[in-house]
Amino acid sequence: MRKTTLLMCLVLLSALSPFFVQLAYAEDENPINLLQIPQGLADKFGISVFAGGLLATSILILIWVVPTAMLIRGKHATLVVLTEIISLFSFSIAIGWIPAWLLIILVFLVALLFGKRWGDLIG
Repeated sequence: MRKTTLLMCLVLLSALSPFFVQLAYAEDENPINLLQIPQGLADKFGISVFAGGLLATSILILIWVVPTAMLIRGKHATLVVLTEIISLFSFSIAIGWIPAWLLIILVFLVALLFGKRWGDLIG
């Protein structure tokens, strides 16, 4: 029962997450500039630009990874989800939403968590 409730909450968050980006640009008549989304979120929610970048990145991850995690089952599901998360972090770094040291920390955390199981995940 608990797992189902958590799954439904994640699905609801992934469905509502584009609303935050639309809310940040609701009053502007200008087209959305992809590079300015963290600044727009920071202005609307009263947070720093760094936190806006983290929020924009987490919205992107929720939109992309949660449906994939729900659809993929089996031995290689963890590897696929981790690959998607690292790819989305790399995309966020490339467009300037977050600094590169966050990806380095993420990779180290993944290595610590799955270091012993990595051979099982790949092979």
